[in-house]
Amino acid sequence: ISEMLYSYNLNNGFQVHRPYFNGKCFAIRNWSIPQQQEVEARSRKLPHDAFLDYKAGMRVDDIYLSRYILSRYGKSAIREVPDALIHYRPPATLSGMYQTSKRMKVEFERMDNLFPELAHTHVVRERDKKAWRDATLNERALYRLFQVFLQGCNWRLTVERWISRIKGVSPEHWPAIPETKHRSLNNRSAAERNNKADHSV
Repeated sequence: ISEMLYSYNLNNGFQVHRPYFNGKCFAIRNWSIPQQQEVEARSRKLPHDAFLDYKAGMRVDDIYLSRYILSRYGKSAIREVPDALIHYRPPATLSGMYQTSKRMKVEFERMDNLFPELAHTHVVRERDKKAWRDATLNERALYRLFQVFLQGCNWRLTVERWISRIKGVSPEHWPAIPETKHRSLNNRSAAERNNKADHSV
């Protein structure tokens, strides 16, 4: 699983330019995050949702900041650094992959509802045909496998959402993912994993 996720990130998901920040690493000149009072005021205007738990406030900054910058300055304001070398540890278990996927999907949905005026900045990225043509058979196989596992994560998320709303209990959306913290749980060292630049900025 870690090899599959690493390959996906390394190849940028075989998609065209990413017009938003990657939470692994980004640099920004104009950092502006809404105060907790504003988020709470917005959450009170939304219907209660145990799963999305709007009252918890903002949990991440990269999603909001991406939308804020794109809305204020346009798509050209965010640029990738293709040769940047970013070290990170992808999850090594299906549980870890699910938790990572869930965080992203849940926070996107929460931001859509808390800040609907920024929802127009959401971009659907297209397939990078050249990158796909240049990909090795192993990279293509890992990408296909990623799609299968991701679908499984989506199904599990649907079930967890349903159970949470039935019970009226908010799940833990940000549990620790141990395998991303400990070197011994990875198949290869960080240096070995970063033979190529990770397009993460």
